[in-house]
Amino acid sequence: MMKSLTACLALALALSACDKNPKTPPSAPSEPAPPAVTPPVAGGEAPAPTLPPPVEPQGPVLSVPAEVVEKAKLEEEAMMQRVGQACFNDTMCPRYLRCQQSKCAIPRAMTGEGAQGAPKVTFMLGDGLEASFALELAISAQEQQRGLMYRRSMKPDWGMLFIYPSDGQRSFWMKNTLLPLDMVFINSKGVVTNVRSNVPPLTLEPRTSTAPARYVLELGAGVANKSGITAGQRVRLENLKDEYKVRP
Repeated sequence: MMKSLTACLALALALSACDKNPKTPPSAPSEPAPPAVTPPVAGGEAPAPTLPPPVEPQGPVLSVPAEVVEKAKLEEEAMMQRVGQACFNDTMCPRYLRCQQSKCAIPRAMTGEGAQGAPKVTFMLGDGLEASFALELAISAQEQQRGLMYRRSMKPDWGMLFIYPSDGQRSFWMKNTLLPLDMVFINSKGVVTNVRSNVPPLTLEPRTSTAPARYVLELGAGVANKSGITAGQRVRLENLKDEYKVRP
């Protein structure tokens, strides 16, 4: 009887040791994470279009996750119930709606409407060539903080121009921005200081000016390159108040 109890005890101890050191198959190597790639600090037809149809962004672009797109669609459905609501400024309009003619409306850079007479920027490309874009403006702190956040489209011959009181170091990120963008930094004299191309959406990496800039123009990804926009070119601003124009 004693031998039987001793054998059972030995067997139990062996099984207990096995339980503490279970053999599990090695986990498969995980896929490498995508490279970390990120509205601004704190994205109709023109009368004479100079741009071709929309182009595919050049280089790698971080895609927007499907669940983010689906959430944006649902929130847009709720937002659309506010179109036409009376307003005094953009703060009274949800998400990306803008206060236009005292009513919350879909931004013109998305519909393309109102290009005639809209603010406009023209790049002098050389040899008599020009590239022009109708503009939405971001001047107040609230407008600049909102920027192009939450929008899922923008006309290729439109852009958003951020205007600051004077030249300074500018740094932008892409939090809550669903569109890949080009960022064109321009100083107070109307000269392009540098271009950040194909900035991926939904990233927090700052994109900065390489020299002091007063203006930052956001265009759809690939548009600046396709249009031939490079550092050193001059710009002309039209249909703006004198206080916002370049100072040659």
